[in-house]
Amino acid sequence: MEYNTTRPALVMREYGRNVQKMVDHLVNIPDKEERTKAAKSIIQIMSQLNPQVKDINDYRQKLWDHLQAISDYTLEVEAPCELAPKPDPEKRPERLQYSNRRDIRFSHYGKILQDMVAKAIEFEEGPEKDALVELIANQMKKLYLSWNRDSVTDELIHDQLAEISSGKLKVPEHVKLASNSDLNTRAGTPLSASGSNTINKQRKRKPMKPPMNSNRMNRNPGNGGSHSSNQNSGNNNFNNRNR
Repeated sequence: MEYNTTRPALVMREYGRNVQKMVDHLVNIPDKEERTKAAKSIIQIMSQLNPQVKDINDYRQKLWDHLQAISDYTLEVEAPCELAPKPDPEKRPERLQYSNRRDIRFSHYGKILQDMVAKAIEFEEGPEKDALVELIANQMKKLYLSWNRDSVTDELIHDQLAEISSGKLKVPEHVKLASNSDLNTRAGTPLSASGSNTINKQRKRKPMKPPMNSNRMNRNPGNGGSHSSNQNSGNNNFNNRNR
C-alpha cells in the first residue's frame, strides 16, 4: 500500500498525480524526438484536465510553462514556444506603485479625471482643447450627480475645474453644460425631483387572486350528509343478512 504521505509533493495539484508520473517518465526518455511526441501528448491531456486555461490568451504557452514547472525545469524537447526559465527563489518581485489618495483633490472625481485634466493642460489653445475641456466638465457634472442626487450648478463645476487645473483650464463662455436630467438619463438612472426612480413608481402591482370559496369544496353539503347516512344503512342491512 502506497500512501500520499510517502509520495513526493504534487507540483501542480490541478493536473493530478498521473500527469506528474507521466512527466517523470517523459524526462527519462533518451530519444529527444520521442520525448517531444510524448510531451505533446501530455499537453493534450493537460488541456482536457484544466479546460479553464483555454480562456487565457496564448494558453498553449501557459500549458508548456506548466509542463516545464512539473518537470522541475529539466525538460529538453522541441517545443513550439520558448520554455520558461527556472525562477530565482531569492528574487523578490518589483514593488507595485499605488497612487496616494492625498494627491486627489476631489475624491468623487477620481484619479483618472485628474489625469485627464493634466493632459488637457498640455494641449495647445484651439477648438480641440475647447472640446476636451467641455467633455471633462460634463464628466465632472455627471460624477458629481452620481454621488450627490441634488442639482449642481455650472458655476460650481467651473470653479472646481479651475481649482483642479490650478487655474489653467477654463470652460469657454459660449459652452453650456448638459442639464442634470439629461446627464441622469444618459447614465441610465432617470430621477424625479425627489430623487427616486420614476420607473419603479410606474410599475403596477399585480392584482391579487381572490381567495378560494369554501363552498366550492362542498358544492352539495346536504347530499354529503345523506350519502353518509345511506352508506351506514346499507352496511347495517348487509350485517343483518349475514346473521
